[in-house]
Amino acid sequence: SRKGFVKLALEQNAWLVPVLSFGENNLFHRMERSTSNSSTIRMIQERLLNLFGCTIPAFFGVGSMPFVASKVGDALDPPGKVPKGENPSAELVDKYHEAYMEALRELYDQHKTPESPPLVFQ
Repeated sequence: SRKGFVKLALEQNAWLVPVLSFGENNLFHRMERSTSNSSTIRMIQERLLNLFGCTIPAFFGVGSMPFVASKVGDALDPPGKVPKGENPSAELVDKYHEAYMEALRELYDQHKTPESPPLVFQ
C-alpha cells in the first residue's frame, strides 16, 4: 500500500509535503510502432535488439530535447510535520498516510482543470 515514505518520515521526524504536477504526460510523445519490417527505424531497432538484447527508444521533439512544448503546472500544500517515533505503530503510519492522501485529493481538487485526468491512487 506504499506507506513506507510515511513510516520513514515518522522515524526521521521529517516533513510530509503534498506535491502534484499537472501535464507531465503531455511532454513526451511516442513514435508509433511500425508493423512494416521495411521501416528504417524498425530495422535499426531489430539490429540493436539482436546485438544488445534491448532497443533504444526513438525520441523526437524540439531541437535536441526529447519532449514537446506543453504546459506543466506544479501545486504543493504547506508541509505537515510528523512526530518522531523510533518504531512507529501501523496505526500511526495509517493515520498520517490517510492525512497525506487527503491533502493530495484536496490539492488536486483545487488545481484541476477540465482537461485534467481523474485522480487515481494505486
